[in-house]
Amino acid sequence: TDANVSITLIGEKDGKQTKSAPNVKLNNSKNNFERGALEIFDVGPYPDLGKLTAIEIGHDGTGMGSGWHCAYVEVVAVTRPDERFFFPIDAWFDVKEPPQKTRQLIK
Repeated sequence: TDANVSITLIGEKDGKQTKSAPNVKLNNSKNNFERGALEIFDVGPYPDLGKLTAIEIGHDGTGMGSGWHCAYVEVVAVTRPDERFFFPIDAWFDVKEPPQKTRQLIK
């Protein structure tokens, strides 16, 4: 997609919900999010969000053919590289494809 893709990380620490900055842009190249590509981004730094429980990810719909299919998102904390949070998605982010949304909350 040529749309602007962004993510919000949602966690839980000490019994309270935590969040990263909202809608952090995921963009480090003009050709991000092309068919079959694996994308890796540095996001942050953020205070410890605790255990990640969800992500909100999507795009703004700009550009030609802005629809995008995402298989999964994996989040690794730089300070704790052995701790990984895996969010299977296998869904389209497109108003023309089910679930017909450009932004989704994934738990």
